[in-house]
Amino acid sequence: MRIRVLVALPMVLLLGGCGLLAATVSKPAPAASDLVIPWTGTKPAAYHLGLAVPIGEAAARACRADDLTATYVGAMGLTNGQMTGAIDFANVSSTPCVLEGIAVVDLFGAKGATISTSAYTALSTATPVILQPVAGLSSESVSAGHASVEIDWSLYDEAGAGSCPPGLAQAAAIGITVPGGGTVTTSAISPRNDGPITFCPPRFGVGAFQPATPAGAGALVPGQYFQATLKVPPTAIVGQALNFQVTVTSVYARPLTFPNGCPAYVVDLGGPGGWSLGKTWYVLNCQPMVLQIPASAPVGSYSLAWGLDAGDSNNGALNAALKVIAP
Repeated sequence: MRIRVLVALPMVLLLGGCGLLAATVSKPAPAASDLVIPWTGTKPAAYHLGLAVPIGEAAARACRADDLTATYVGAMGLTNGQMTGAIDFANVSSTPCVLEGIAVVDLFGAKGATISTSAYTALSTATPVILQPVAGLSSESVSAGHASVEIDWSLYDEAGAGSCPPGLAQAAAIGITVPGGGTVTTSAISPRNDGPITFCPPRFGVGAFQPATPAGAGALVPGQYFQATLKVPPTAIVGQALNFQVTVTSVYARPLTFPNGCPAYVVDLGGPGGWSLGKTWYVLNCQPMVLQIPASAPVGSYSLAWGLDAGDSNNGALNAALKVIAP
């Protein structure tokens, strides 16, 4: 299936060389006949390279331990004694900084001794999180100064089918060594009155840093400077081209630049019975993109998903429903 994408003029300066994007507040949108811009099937060399940076704003430095406060916010049970919790981080320095990757987490007992653990990576995607200084943020935007890390553990053996052979370990404190350097600590006692972290050693899961957006909130996080809409025809034909339109608009009040080149986007097409092309990443602009659907793909109801690589975990993904029919 060949897919051609149209994009609104607020992205023209970006796509012409990915050097500069003016904020949409400074100029009106053009007529629809001027909106066609070719796209490319080129794959990005790595994720999160083409992130926008406001002009005149230096790239944020890596967060150090003395830039941060950490707070264990509690946990909840899943199934078979599996537990998941979270640690919140706030930028208490005077300048923005970046948390990226997976921290080293150590657990300490009541007397300060290190508890032996064998850390595994929890299911989360590593993305750069730019933390603004919380002191300068309003109550509506305070989440821009926070990040979180998921932690997982079990109260039973690895299969969740029996008691813990070595006996349960109980942590009183957590030490988090951040990629920028240094260790920040927090209590391992839940503020929800459900006690300290109690787990079956040595396995303990640690996730990647994530933006800390309140549940149900749609607030802009650093790096998400765009809004997009997706327009897809109601039907497509197996083996033929699907033409759809994406309109991307800057929602930032200052001009943006792309110091590391064009941003990427992710696209997927899902159909009946769990059929999917799989999430595929491409770089914006240059040449038309081709996405081929196998001739054996089932007919039925589909969902097209599209999201810009904004350096966060959910990509601001858009979805549109369509029917795929036989030729």
